[in-house]
Amino acid sequence: MKVFTLSAAVALFAAYAHAAPALTPVQVEARDVFIAALTFHGAAGASYTVLVPTNNTIVYIDNPLSVSSIDSQSVAFCTIRGSEGGSTVVTGNPESVDVSPPQPQIWAICQI
Repeated sequence: MKVFTLSAAVALFAAYAHAAPALTPVQVEARDVFIAALTFHGAAGASYTVLVPTNNTIVYIDNPLSVSSIDSQSVAFCTIRGSEGGSTVVTGNPESVDVSPPQPQIWAICQI
């Protein structure tokens, strides 16, 4: 009985392995993603820059600087959310936008 069970198991495994489709690598087309550089300006000349991909990915910002303006040197359309609920839109084509009221920024999202 043990021989029959073992033989049946081996035969079943062989049939399953033969019936299963072969795994082949799938070629995924690489896409270039443009990166927008946003520079955040606060008081006394303090500033920092965040790089944001233009594929609608939210980039979280962890910087306590109270931001009063945002500069973009790219052609991306970006929305930036402040910690106090303010929303700033930068429409690209080298631009500087005031943030009112000044507040730390918590995330940014960009697209072309």
